[in-house]
This record gives sequence, C-alpha cells and structure tokens, in this order.
Amino acid sequence: MSLLESMRSAADLAKLAEVNASAFSNWRSRSPDFPPPHKIDGKELFEISAVAEWLKERRIPVHRRKDSEPDGYTYGDRLLRNLGPEKLSDASTVRTRPVTEADLADRLWEMVESMRDSLDRSAALDYLLGLVYLRFAQPSDWNAVTATRTWPEAQEVLRRISVPVPGAPDRLLFTRVLESSNPALRDVVDFVNRFSAKDNAGQLGSALLGLTRRQSGRSGGQFTPPEVARLMVDLLGDESVRSAYDPFCGSGELLTVAAERIAGVLADVPIEVFGKAGDQWSWSTSWMNLALHGVEAELGEPGLAVEKDSFPGLTFDRILANPPFNLKSAELDKEVLQWGEPPEKNANFAWLQHVAAKLAPSGRAAVIMPSGAASSKNEAHIRGALIKGGIVECVIALPARLFRFTAIPVTLWLLRAPGHSVFSDEVLLIDARDETEVDRSARRLTTAAIDRVVAEHRRWSTSRKGNFRGSPGYSLAVPYSELEQDDYNVQPARYVSRRTGRREDSPAAAFATARRELAELTEQVRRLNDGLEATAATVLSSGRAEVTGEQVRLGEVCEVIPGPGSVKRQGESPGTPLVLPRNIRNHQVNYGELDLVPEALVARYVRYRLADRDIVSARAGTLGRFGLVRPSEAGWLLGPGCVGFRPGPAVDPHYLVYYLNGADAQEWLRRNAVGTAVQYFNSDLLRSMPIFLPPRHKQAEIVELLRPYQLSSVAHSELGAKLAHSLDLLTALLFRPSA
Repeated sequence: MSLLESMRSAADLAKLAEVNASAFSNWRSRSPDFPPPHKIDGKELFEISAVAEWLKERRIPVHRRKDSEPDGYTYGDRLLRNLGPEKLSDASTVRTRPVTEADLADRLWEMVESMRDSLDRSAALDYLLGLVYLRFAQPSDWNAVTATRTWPEAQEVLRRISVPVPGAPDRLLFTRVLESSNPALRDVVDFVNRFSAKDNAGQLGSALLGLTRRQSGRSGGQFTPPEVARLMVDLLGDESVRSAYDPFCGSGELLTVAAERIAGVLADVPIEVFGKAGDQWSWSTSWMNLALHGVEAELGEPGLAVEKDSFPGLTFDRILANPPFNLKSAELDKEVLQWGEPPEKNANFAWLQHVAAKLAPSGRAAVIMPSGAASSKNEAHIRGALIKGGIVECVIALPARLFRFTAIPVTLWLLRAPGHSVFSDEVLLIDARDETEVDRSARRLTTAAIDRVVAEHRRWSTSRKGNFRGSPGYSLAVPYSELEQDDYNVQPARYVSRRTGRREDSPAAAFATARRELAELTEQVRRLNDGLEATAATVLSSGRAEVTGEQVRLGEVCEVIPGPGSVKRQGESPGTPLVLPRNIRNHQVNYGELDLVPEALVARYVRYRLADRDIVSARAGTLGRFGLVRPSEAGWLLGPGCVGFRPGPAVDPHYLVYYLNGADAQEWLRRNAVGTAVQYFNSDLLRSMPIFLPPRHKQAEIVELLRPYQLSSVAHSELGAKLAHSLDLLTALLFRPSA
C-alpha cells in the first residue's frame, strides 16, 4: 500500500468511525496527542493506522454501541472493521511520522480558534502560553488549576498566579481571560494537561511564540527570525563561553538559541544567562520562553538598557542583540557613551556602545542594525572611534524583508571587546543581500546562505593578516585607512562592487538583478494567492452572521492632528523623513520619494512627530488614502497636506485603517469633501465622521480576515512596478548597440 492509499480525509475517517464531523473535530482540536495530518495537494489527510491506534483508547458508550459490538469495543475497532479486511493488514503496517513543531503549531492554532467566541487571538495566545508555562515550570500552581472542575473555580485560582517583575508590581499571568464567563475556557486546561512529561516543552514554547509572531504582524514585538538567530550564534562560536546577554530580549528567542547551542557543545560547562526586557510583557514572555527551554536566566527590571544598566560591573562573553531601530531617547546612560554621543532622535549607536562596554575581554557580540547605521554621516565620528578601537570586526548586509511585515534592509555587526582585537587593521565586509528564498510576506535565509556567511568569516579570521582575498561580488576586507577616507562608511556593497569591477549600473547587471527580484515576487504572489481561498471559505462558511457594534464619531475614538502649513525640506541625509500625501500607498507609508527635514529644524515640528500605529491621510487634493504608521516610521514627521489620527484604546488601529479605506467611509468622504477645484477636509469635519465600531475582539477577527488580501494586494502592486521596471531595463538592453 502506498502512503497516499493509507490515508484518508477527516470526513472519511469520521464516516468509518460512524461519528459526525464535529465529534472528529473535537477529538483533533482538544487532544494534543491526536495524530497530525499530512498536507498533500492542498488537502489534509490522516494516516489510517495512526488514527485507528489513537481511537482504540476511546471506548464506544453503551448507548452508542451496535448489537454486534461487545463491551469494551472502541472507535478504533469500528474504524478498522469498516475499512475492510483487505485494507486492515496494510493499514496496520504504516508508520507515523514524528510530531514536529509545525504539527504542534497546527494543534495549538486550532485551540486558539476554538476560543474565538470569548477571546481575540492575541488574548487566547497569551492564555495558552501562560498555561503551558505553568504546566512545565510551576507544577504546584498547575496542580491547583487542574484540581478545579468549573471555569469560575479555575478563574479564582488563575487570578492569584503572577510572575515577579523586579522593580515593578508582579505581572499577573492571566488578565483578559479572567473577564470571560465562557465555561469552554476550562477545557483549555485539560487540553494542555494532556501533554505528558515526555513532550518537549521548548517545542511548545517556540510554536506558541511563532503563532504570536504571526498574529501580531506589523504591530508585533521585536521578534528575530529563527534563521537570523542561528546565523548570529554560528558566527560567534562556542569557545571560552561562560555567560550570555541580550540587552533587548524581546521574547527571549536569541538567549534561548544561544543557551541551547552552547549547552549542546559544552554540556558540562555552566552558562550564566542575562537579559533586559523593554517592557513587562516582554519580561514575562522571555521568562516563560526561557523556562520552557530549560534555561535559567536573570532578567533585569523592564526598561531600556541604554538608559539604565541592570547589571553594572558585569561583562559577558557573548552578547546578541536586536534592539529597536532609530529610537528617540533623551536619557541615555552617559557612562557607556565613551566613543561619542549619538543624535537625540536616534539611539542606534548608543546600543552599539552599550554592547561594546558590556563585553568581557575576548568577548564577542552580534548586533542587528538598520542599514543606514553603516553610512549615516551624523554618526561617522562614533563609527570611526569604534573601528579605530578595534571593536568593529565585521559588517554583513542582509536582505530586505527578512523581518516579516517590514521592508527595512538590515546589517549584522560583529563586535569585539575594546582593545582585544585579534585581527589586523581591517574590517570584513560581506554583501549577502541576495542570499534568500521567498517565504510569503518575507524572505528567509537559507541554510546554504547561513553556512556561506559563516564559512567566509571563518576563512578571513583564520587567514594571515593582510592576506585575505575576498570573494568577487560577495566579500572584502577593507583597511582602516581606506575606511577613514570614506567617513568610515561600512556599507558592504560600496566596496565589494568597487573592488570587483562589477558595474551595478550596467543594463545587463541591472536586468539580471531585476529578473531575480521578479522571480521572488512572482513566487511570493503565488503563495499569498493560495491563502486567499481559505480566507474566502471562512467568510462564506460562517454565513456572515451579523456583527454587532455601535456607530461612533471618529473624534470620539481617536485624536485628529492636522499637519503643518509648510515645512523647510532637503533632499539628502541627514534628516528626519516627512510623510506627504504621495507617501501614502497600500494602507501604509511608502518609502519612495521621501523628503527630509534638516536636523537643526526638527525641534520646531516636534508636535507633528508620528507614533507607532498612528494613521495618516491626505486632507487636500487626492483624498481617501489612509496609511498605518509602523514601528519603523515612528518618529517621522506629519507633513503639509496631511492629517494624522491617533487611535484610543477602544479601536484597533489596523481595523480603523481598513475601515477608513473601505466603501462606507470612502462614500462619506466623497459626499462631504469641501471645495470644487481642490477638495479638502477640515479637522472638525473629520472628527464628525461616523465609524462602525464592533467590540475589540471582533475588530481583531475582521483584521485577521482582511490581512491576507491586503498582503496580496501590496505584493501585486510591487510585482506590477517590478514588471514595468524590468520592461524599461530590457528595452535599454535590446536597443543599445553591442560593443
């Protein structure tokens, strides 16, 4: 029997076991050990033998047994009997595949979906993570929860469980879930309790955080993709490691990967792990994630490490960091700024200096930075001081869109402790921007790409001083003297292409690059389109039950901020980006054709500084486009001809931007715009705009249904632009006389 012949759909297996589809669905969603499905040609198929074996533990109740079925007869016996004798022996020989993290994620997501009547997905994920943490890390609390029989009893126990947060009140593990009266939430406790002690708690934690990363999308925390985390750890190596530190630990993923890698190589060596979380959610999430992976860690009080060091006097052998980009901080820790004071609105080089100051002798660090940090003129003096101090070992240009839901290109900086460089007076630069494969809305570093970067760095670090020869178009070791002549610009492409003689602006090279990008975008669009049918089926199968809500005025749920009348601008860096009507595209802020406000003038426009999750729109001329401000655009300035909206707690910013771009809002805008030649809105008129507002959890559900179409729309737009660009390049190539 082939693998395909040994498999059946959920509907077929329900018929063979003579139960309805909902019973089979309940078995699957509420039982962590239920056999996972295979996905073949877009369909979910289950291995017959695995399901039959699982069902042999489920006796058929007396009132549901047939006359021919004896006492103790199970649903598994019934399924195999109905399958037929010719299939029975073959089915029993099929081996099941091991449970993977993807399988766990599927089961956990089904449980999240089962809670949608009472919790939005983010609250459901928090609830599940908290229960999994209790199950494996706090057994006494877990026993108290499982001893309850009803949801009200469980609520009373959960209400008292907290995680201690240094320097702040204890953080309750369960908050939003305690407001729900849905008795089905008690079933989630039983679901988690079915995971036996042999199950991998770390796998569960990683799967849940992966789902949280997927659910949070653009509004999510500082998550580092697993492949990037692996690259960082592989580059740093394992030798002479006794301690590890992350100054902005997000959900603890970098520390988890580092600790597991070191423990796997140096099993008998105790490793001390330290972290600093940006806020209380990050603190408790990191704490739970590390505990589920068996990592004991000391986490400082929540806050920014560049403002207050939680571990004064301590230095570390390994530091991994993915700090927030372009953070505005006026209260930096001056003690670590020994290489120069960064601009007030941009703390990127404060993070680099904090990391350098916290390195132990012979310590090493890997820090993710925005691409602009490698070339910004405002920070050239700090960059130069770090380089001349032997601290900057290597800078690697990574691809754009590695981080889901943002297109910002990033660089990875490898640092050494001050005065402990073992290399000659040069910095290794690697251009790895093309080393990816497409994965839905993001690119992903392949194993081959990671291995190539690590091998290239190792080849340089083990070569004789000054004798390293880079790989054409990929790497180069650049002397300090040459960097000094170039304002210590360490953008890899600037030197790699120059030294290899590669002409980036030639039609053939440009078309080859465009062709690769076009192939990536085409594949991305295909994958996104595959998910649209599932979304449509969800909406249609639900029958679109009426969504309850209330009509409110826009001014009741968010602050309306009109932009300035005029702003002095400049075309080149340094400067703060200005959001103008032309920069609002595809429900977000577009990076093309950005105007900049000179740094000396930014203070005049501080009241127009945008925050994460603000919404911007044109208030004159081309009306009706609304864009969401993402974390990468926080701190930019609201420009002339625009209006900003700052949502309050009653409205999900993602829901609001979808609503404002929707048909009802657009029709209202057309009817109420003022002017003939040039239409416009004033602030009072916008505040009076009617908005349909469901409860917050319903808003989140609507956003989740709309998001796949939005991502596909953006990808199609990018694909169209890339096709037009490729056409121009191909035309130039074909119509140019050959040499």
